[in-house]
Amino acid sequence: MILRICFYSSLILLSSLDILKQKVPNSYLYFLFIFIFTNLISLDYFSLPGRLIISLAIASILFVIRYLTKGLGMGDVKLVFVTAFATSFFETIVSLLIACLIASICFIILKVRNHEIKKIPFVPFISTGYFVTGFLLRGTV
Repeated sequence: MILRICFYSSLILLSSLDILKQKVPNSYLYFLFIFIFTNLISLDYFSLPGRLIISLAIASILFVIRYLTKGLGMGDVKLVFVTAFATSFFETIVSLLIACLIASICFIILKVRNHEIKKIPFVPFISTGYFVTGFLLRGTV
C-alpha cells in the first residue's frame, strides 16, 4: 500500500514538473527506482529479474519509437522504465494505451481549435493512464 501511495504521489509530482518545465529530473527517477527496488526486495525478491527484463524491453521499444518519431522525450522513456518495473506488464501496457488514447484526443481537440502545438507534456497522460488502470484493476487508486 505504501508503495502505491508513493508511486502515485511521484507521478503527480513528475506530471507537475513536466507541465511547468517540460523536464523529468533524473534525480527523481533515480530516487523512485531505488525506492521501488528496495520495497520489491522485501516483498517479492524472485520477481526482480523478470521485472527488470520486461522494463528494459518496454523502454527499448519506446526508445526506438522516440528515435524514429522524435515525439517522446527521453524523460518519458525513463519514467516508463521505472513505472514498468513497479507494475506488471499488463498494467504497463494498458496504462500506456490509455495514455496514448487520451493524449490523441487532447491533441485532436487542440488542433480543431487551431492551437499551435509544439510539444505536449506526456507524463501527465502516463500518470492518468496508471491512475485509470489502477482504479480498474483494484477498484481503488
